[in-house]
This record gives sequence, C-alpha cells and structure tokens, in this order.
Amino acid sequence: MINYNKNKLINACLIKYYETFSHTLDTADFVPDKFNDKILNYIFKNMKKSFKKIDKEDRQYQKKKLKEQQVKVKQEKRRLKLEKKQEKRNNKLAKKQAKLDKLQKKREPKLANKQAIREQRLAQKQAKRELKLAKKQAIREQKLAKKQLKRERKLAKKQAIREQRLVQKQAKRERKLDKKQQRQLKKGGK
Repeated sequence: MINYNKNKLINACLIKYYETFSHTLDTADFVPDKFNDKILNYIFKNMKKSFKKIDKEDRQYQKKKLKEQQVKVKQEKRRLKLEKKQEKRNNKLAKKQAKLDKLQKKREPKLANKQAIREQRLAQKQAKRELKLAKKQAIREQKLAKKQLKRERKLAKKQAIREQRLVQKQAKRERKLDKKQQRQLKKGGK
C-alpha cells in the first residue's frame, strides 16, 4: 500500500530545502568553499532532522488511521450483531404472538377476567403511589413551613435586638446631651 501522506510530507519538505539549496548555487565565485561546505552540512543536518520529524508525524497519522479503521470494523461488527439479535427477537416475538393468538381464542373469557384483575391491581398501585406522593408533599410542606417559621423568628429576634440597640444608643446619646447641658449650665452659672 502506498503511503500518500508520507509522500506529501516529503514533497513539501524537499520543495523547501531545494529552495534553500538554490540560494547557495551561484555563491561559489565570491564565497569561500569552506563556508559553503559548512552551510551545506548545516542544511543537510537540518534536512535529516526534518525527515525524522516527518517519520514521526507519519507514524502518528498511520496510528490514527489504524484506530479509525479498527473503530469502523468494531462498529460494523456491533451493527451486525445487533441485527442478528433483533432478527432473533422478531422471530421469537412472532412465534409467541402465534401461540398467544391460539391461546386467546381458547381462553378469551379467562383473559378478560385476568385483565380486569390486572387493571384493578394497577389502579390500587396507582392509588398507593398517589397517597405516598401526597404524604411526601405534605411532609415537605410542613418542613418548609417550619423553616419559614424559624426564619421569621430569627428575623424578629434580630429586629428586636436592633431596635433594643437603637433604643440604648438613643438613651446613651440623650445622657451625653444631658451631661453636656449640665456642664454648660454649670459653666454659665459661674
């Protein structure tokens, strides 16, 4: 199988590096060979690193593709398995339905009686559920009422304490004012 992803990555890398090499082609006349060799070695070194990165990137891409393929295979298997199960269920249901049709013709009066009993039981269960729900609702409402009452009491206590403190502060201010007035009277009387 041809690895098109890796080929694309290599082509992109080579295009860039060939462009870089092209910058060194016409420099032999005015740049010493020693420096050109260093530059070419440096470019080769970086190109090797780039190829290693390409290999790493391609391995990750191939792993991803393999996982996707495995997921598709699993999904297909699951789908087929579910279809088989559904087919078996349908066959069983068809057989049961045929048996029930035969039995129903024979036992129609008994089935009507059983149905009435079932409906009665269901009605009783429903009534029990509704009773339980009503009890729970009543308990919730009582708890909420108690909480509300507690909150109101706390608020009333806080309000009473605030009012008491305000009265005390007011009385304290009045005493201070009285003392001030008495001092001024004493000073004024002298």
